Amino acid sequence: MINYVTGDATNPQGDGVKIITHVVNNEGGWGKGFVIPLARRYPTAESSYRQWFQGGANLWDGAFELGNVQFVTVTCGSVADEVFNATIVANMVAQDGYRKRYDDPPKQYLKYDALLECLERVRDFAVPRNAFVHAPRFGAGLAGGDWNAIEKLINVALVANGVSVTIYDLPGI
Repeated sequence: MINYVTGDATNPQGDGVKIITHVVNNEGGWGKGFVIPLARRYPTAESSYRQWFQGGANLWDGAFELGNVQFVTVTCGSVADEVFNATIVANMVAQDGYRKRYDDPPKQYLKYDALLECLERVRDFAVPRNAFVHAPRFGAGLAGGDWNAIEKLINVALVANGVSVTIYDLPGI
């Protein structure tokens, strides 16, 4: 079951390894929506994404393409922290393009097959670390996806495989 809470997904609550998952586009754009507060709190998440897009990321990040995920450790004070209490941002490439101008008509940019691939990669990363997933309602905002469909993918890929998921809604929304 997905746990829904009111709060800030950039500041996940609880102990243990925390993975902040969110959707990014495949064109290198970073500047609207959840990534603004995320980059404010964890600048490394943005700089790593931009480096990955430009082809200069670490080999273990894999190709910058739909369905792939970049895991960026953004907080840990020691090796023990990284193992037991790190916060990791998962940049999930599941959005094909993005709305470049406000007067462009909105459309759906989220690719559900790519999102499922991303969530399976998050699962494979989370399970051996006993990590917890924390996230906003990714893919349903600027990417134009349907939250009910996204929720089903989260349940199939993560929850059904024992990964605890907390979704954050900002107060007043």
